Amino acid sequence: GPGYAYRCIEMIKDKPEIETLVDTMVLEVLQDKTVIAVSPEHGLLKIAGRTVILTMGCRERTRGAIRIPGERPAGVFTAGAAQRMVNMEGY
Repeated sequence: GPGYAYRCIEMIKDKPEIETLVDTMVLEVLQDKTVIAVSPEHGLLKIAGRTVILTMGCRERTRGAIRIPGERPAGVFTAGAAQRMVNMEGY
C-alpha cells in the first residue's frame, strides 16, 4: 500500500545509481532487458539495465471481480504475490 511505497521511495531517493521515471509508458521490453519507452518530459527513450521493475500505478482486482474464468495465467502475479517474492523469498 501507500506506506510500503513511501518506504521504497525513502530508500532510493538519495541513490543516483537507481534511476526512476514517472509518467512514462513502456512500449516494449526486449530480450536483453532493453526498454523502449516514451514520456512527455524525455520523448522516446531506449533504456538498458541489469534489472527492470515495472510499476503500473493501478489498483488490483481479483480474477473473479473482472469475470476472468479459469486459472491465473502463467507468469502473471498479483501485487501481493510479487511483494512476497521480493521481500520474503529474495527474488
